[in-house]
Amino acid sequence: MASNGRDRTDVEGGTQYQEHHVQMKTETRKPRLDDVRNSTLSKLAVSFDLENVFSLPRTEASSAFYRRKLHVYNLTAVVNRMKKGYRAVRPENISGRSGNDIASAVSVPLREVLHDHPECEKIILWSDSCVPQNRNSLTSYAVQLLVESTQNLRSITQQFCEPGHISIQDVDNIHSIIGRHLSCLEINSPVSMVHHFKAIRPSG
Repeated sequence: MASNGRDRTDVEGGTQYQEHHVQMKTETRKPRLDDVRNSTLSKLAVSFDLENVFSLPRTEASSAFYRRKLHVYNLTAVVNRMKKGYRAVRPENISGRSGNDIASAVSVPLREVLHDHPECEKIILWSDSCVPQNRNSLTSYAVQLLVESTQNLRSITQQFCEPGHISIQDVDNIHSIIGRHLSCLEINSPVSMVHHFKAIRPSG
């Protein structure tokens, strides 16, 4: 059956959108790589992302399978130059995944980064484009407060990946290592999970 003009228009429009999407993905990936390559002790490129939710307890006991699980959230930040990871771990009874929760969580590893690198004057902060969690005034205000409360830090520049194409490979690698490490462990509490996190090394 021959296609009509509308079908051709839909195909052409979809192709143009796909080409534009790929172009935007490439254009956001390049500046991130440039930020990583050009980072110094005084100008750090830091990427962060929220890991998949952990449900505790993690156990093979059948009696625990149908019980209400405690959700635990892990936000990982990576100093790309050193490939060193920092985490903010919190259970759902303390904090969730709203914009305000993420803004507070991001401040935790950033303060640790600045503690380890007191000479840092500028941070370039990369994340995905999720508006409810990252790309909002709450996160911007949180990093503004961090700049104002830190003596040597002069600025934090927020950068965002193209929606649908998150290119934060360093964070994804750490999350993959965490997933493999925890997959064979029995974990009953957030405290136990934090102890296991401390034992994880980037080399896997």
